[in-house]
Amino acid sequence: MARLLLKDGFVVFPDKIRKVDLLLKDKKIESIKPSLDRNQANIISVRDRYILPGGIDVHTHMELKVKNNMVCSDDFYTGSKAALKGGITTFFGFAYQDKKETLLKAYRRTYKSALKKSQCSFRLHAGILNVEMNIEKQIAQCITKGVRTFKVHLNDPDVDSGFLLRIFKIISRYKGILLVHCEDGKIVQHNTSEYVRSNKKQIRFYPQTRKNFVETISIDLVIQLAREFGTRIYIVHVTTREGLMSIERAKKEESLWVEAETTPHYLLLNESLYRKDQSYLNTCTPPFRSTSDNKALWEGLKKGIIKVVSTDHCPFLKEQKARGMDDFTKLPYGIGGIETLYPLMLSEGTKRAMNYSQISNLISYNPSKIFNLYPLKGVIRPGSIADLVIYNPKQSYRLTKNDLVSHCDHSPYEGWKINGKIEKVIFEGRIISTQ
Repeated sequence: MARLLLKDGFVVFPDKIRKVDLLLKDKKIESIKPSLDRNQANIISVRDRYILPGGIDVHTHMELKVKNNMVCSDDFYTGSKAALKGGITTFFGFAYQDKKETLLKAYRRTYKSALKKSQCSFRLHAGILNVEMNIEKQIAQCITKGVRTFKVHLNDPDVDSGFLLRIFKIISRYKGILLVHCEDGKIVQHNTSEYVRSNKKQIRFYPQTRKNFVETISIDLVIQLAREFGTRIYIVHVTTREGLMSIERAKKEESLWVEAETTPHYLLLNESLYRKDQSYLNTCTPPFRSTSDNKALWEGLKKGIIKVVSTDHCPFLKEQKARGMDDFTKLPYGIGGIETLYPLMLSEGTKRAMNYSQISNLISYNPSKIFNLYPLKGVIRPGSIADLVIYNPKQSYRLTKNDLVSHCDHSPYEGWKINGKIEKVIFEGRIISTQ
């Protein structure tokens, strides 16, 4: 394979930014030096540009089946194409069980589909949906096949504390990682029933069924279980100031392994959206919170309490969302985001005095360390996979759904001004068109 030489760029490392050249060969980074001159190399000038490691989105949903057999609008092909355009070169999807399907069978089925369609690197988490008596056996089978990460939804009212205890014990035994959606499903179920009985089914009432404390008490529960059994836990899409405070306290305990993520929509969008026209299009779970929660989450990123920004990418078309236009219980919850993660965070993070290393670490370096992809992924160093983003901070544009590759006909960020632009994406040493 011909060498590719990137000249005169500002390379973003985890702790600094340096003006150096990068030489790429055979899908990897061969050399990093202040000045490289090599024959038989294709030279690309990246003067005044920043070179960041390719993004790693550890929380996405492709081909997700929800209520009434509805399927989200991105499959592994369109979702991975969207990922690459936005500078995400590796994503993690979920292998969720169909009814009565084992974890391992679901994993193999989903992996086969992703392998056939994905245009970039991917990994899968095993998604626990069936409350089976043999959950210990199923998890053990997956681990023997190399699966190390599992997700459980506390927002499912069928996931009781006894079942949760068993999951914590078995995953701790095998030193896996448990990803947890933290909302108390019984409380959500009760609150939703009350609002339905009162005929308060319009979208503006939706966040009232899932107030901040619904997340916080679940976070406190899983931290206590992690403390008891030594289970490594990863709390997905943190949304509240109170939840953040619980995680901050837990992370001060040396015996606990607790990590957490949030998403751009919980950093940038707030509950006022539910009072606007067509707000049902942009509903997800948990709901958007207050501006004070937004602010707290940004501070949590700066302080290192939350180490990852992912997307929970799960888009649905307008036609699919319209089924819940007047009844939030009929909505398919989820919004897109994999394509806009890096652009939004670079634009909005710098507005909040974050530097490119800090932002890149949230999207690349930290995910690679937590989910065992380092040093091949998530960092720019000799021997690493040549997954790179070439970024021009001097360009700006208005984000519009018409420019997105993701198979979705709307975006919650329609019309947002994005400062800076991803000009090129390099995946395994090959330049990928972002047009």
